[in-house]
Amino acid sequence: ADALKLRNPNLDIEVYTEFISTNNINNILEGKDTNSMFGILSGDDDTAVSISSKYFLTNNVPFVNIGYLNDIAVISPFVINSNDETMAQLHKQYASPSSIINNSLACDLALSDIIQYFAGNNDSIKSLNARVGINSNSFEKYVLPNTKDPNCSICGGTLDD
Repeated sequence: ADALKLRNPNLDIEVYTEFISTNNINNILEGKDTNSMFGILSGDDDTAVSISSKYFLTNNVPFVNIGYLNDIAVISPFVINSNDETMAQLHKQYASPSSIINNSLACDLALSDIIQYFAGNNDSIKSLNARVGINSNSFEKYVLPNTKDPNCSICGGTLDD
């Protein structure tokens, strides 16, 4: 938030550090204009990611998840609207201990895509409908395309193809 505000002091950024639950997400975001909202998810808890993803998908809020898988910094799928593919099933498959190197790298990768989004360059978003990772040891790049799961508890069978 601080780095983004340095670039544009007119941004209205709110940071929430409390754990998300089904009980508090609506209270936290109650009365917010979802048309001007953008979600950045960063957490190790698949429940929090699932709750947040469901809220953002239901309310048509663009968002991206930032994380890591062992030595790989990961950003995955950048979702612009509910007509895009969901990533909920992918997120719940991965959890690893935190690493400052991977967290920093993942944040930098996500910030690059976020800047492209706000600049209107959606075709330049590298994690759009994909999970993207960079191995912090070898700098090898991984791209896992996101596919729609018809059995997804969040959007299965409800999104347009």
